[in-house]
Amino acid sequence: MYAVFCTVMLNFYILGVMLHPNKEIPLIFLTNMFVYYAVINKKLVIPMLVIAISATFRDAYSLILLLTLFALNIKAINELFYRKPYLMSTAVIVFFSLVGLNEIAKLNLLSDYNYILERNISVGSESGSVLNELPTYQSFPLKLINNLFGSALRPQFIDLNGRFNFIGIGLWQFGLILMLGILSWFYLLGKNQNCKYLSKIALLIFICLLFVSFGSLTQPRYMVPYIFWLAAGFVSILKFDLILIIFLGIILLSAVFSLIGLGALTPGGIDVYPYFN
Repeated sequence: MYAVFCTVMLNFYILGVMLHPNKEIPLIFLTNMFVYYAVINKKLVIPMLVIAISATFRDAYSLILLLTLFALNIKAINELFYRKPYLMSTAVIVFFSLVGLNEIAKLNLLSDYNYILERNISVGSESGSVLNELPTYQSFPLKLINNLFGSALRPQFIDLNGRFNFIGIGLWQFGLILMLGILSWFYLLGKNQNCKYLSKIALLIFICLLFVSFGSLTQPRYMVPYIFWLAAGFVSILKFDLILIIFLGIILLSAVFSLIGLGALTPGGIDVYPYFN
């Protein structure tokens, strides 16, 4: 538990967003409540309340939570993912690769939330992303792979002005947690096939990754609300000495940055290091 807490609290992105009004911290808290009451206590009232609160400041994420809660309460989905997680995951990925966002929006399955899909399509068309010009069967797998591995394997430590990018370092840290966390949860499913709690938490994370990747933009940071559960996944399979080395490395890096004077906060709140002339 302490290892998970330290993994989260030593993340530079989390530390950065704590300095300003933000959506990430309340979403992390609300998501932890959602997982606890929807999976462990098997309640509906509090998860629905969490969804309603989330909708007031990040409606797209509240839609993901709503669909997640819907999936959790369908016994067939839970049983299939519990017994055949790899087969079901592959089948769902294939389905999403064949059905585009435009087709889902036209179905108008959730009329109250359909504006979110239409807005996402509009933003995607204006972004000029090469992925949005590809057919769905190519763009969705690429977005999925990019969300899963991109932040960890393509770190942005330096900004365009040659300064240390504090937020970029934090997103790289989270990218490692995201990549290792999801892979660890699926590894745990294979090692603990008799534990339905593990299966349900893995299903929650997988659903979030799917819908984040289904959008028009590649945005792995939308997985941040699950950071505690992602950290719990890889911490549970790593040895203590390796975890200690990782923590000490992050602490040492933070101390070095502080000693050489790179900890000043600029008014913008994004570039948290001073300008170098």
